[in-house]
Amino acid sequence: MALTEIRVPDLGSFKEVSVIEILVQPGDTLEIDTPIATLETEKATMDVPSPIAGVLRSLHIERGDRRVYFERVARLHEDLDDRDLFERAE
Repeated sequence: MALTEIRVPDLGSFKEVSVIEILVQPGDTLEIDTPIATLETEKATMDVPSPIAGVLRSLHIERGDRRVYFERVARLHEDLDDRDLFERAE
């Protein structure tokens, strides 16, 4: 059961970003590039995409949070067959 950690991407010279929207919930099945959350700097907004297909195991952010580069956003199971394991663990 492989896990991938999704982190706040490098947004250039900005030290902090605001989480303005959460687009998925734990247990959701994601495809590559599925938006997970929307972040905002003083100049731009951007979605944090899923780097792989899998099942979202956990979210580590909430709407309104302020985060910095490389902080954990979420954890994702890489194996879609693990969805039933996630549901039994709930």
